[in-house]
Amino acid sequence: MDTNRNTDVLPVPSGFEVESATFRLPVDASHTLPPPQGMHGRIDELKSRGLQALDTWKSRSNETVESLKSRSSETVELLKSRSSETVESLKSRGQMLVQTAKQQLVQTQGTMREGVHVQVDRMNGSMRTSPAKWAGIAAASGFVIGMIGRWSHHRSHHRSSMPQLVIIEAC
Repeated sequence: MDTNRNTDVLPVPSGFEVESATFRLPVDASHTLPPPQGMHGRIDELKSRGLQALDTWKSRSNETVESLKSRSSETVELLKSRSSETVESLKSRGQMLVQTAKQQLVQTQGTMREGVHVQVDRMNGSMRTSPAKWAGIAAASGFVIGMIGRWSHHRSHHRSSMPQLVIIEAC
């Protein structure tokens, strides 16, 4: 669709249709410019030195990272081999300790049962020989427990004379 109605004027785009373009000449090694002199030359030289140093540091750091990766993988493999040996030895040692502990527990249970039976037999014999003593001990312990109960009940109900509701008024 032609927007220009005048036929004498050539149709030229308005500028919005034109895309940006760059003009580049082919550069040969024979047509290089001499390095700039003065402040710009120094800045360019410092920039190139800095970029070279940065590239050197990058390559060194990459080498260091690679060496650390290889060392860490070697260390991991070594630790895995040692850990598998260690795990097996720890498992066998743990099983041995568990068996020893079980045996000691069984022996201790047997010894404790015998001791408890001896003490119960001794107490039964003492209760049969002097029942009045044991009746007095039972009465005294009941009296003491009752008094402790009364005292704690009294203390919980008459703990302080603080009111249960406190109203604080602000000015």
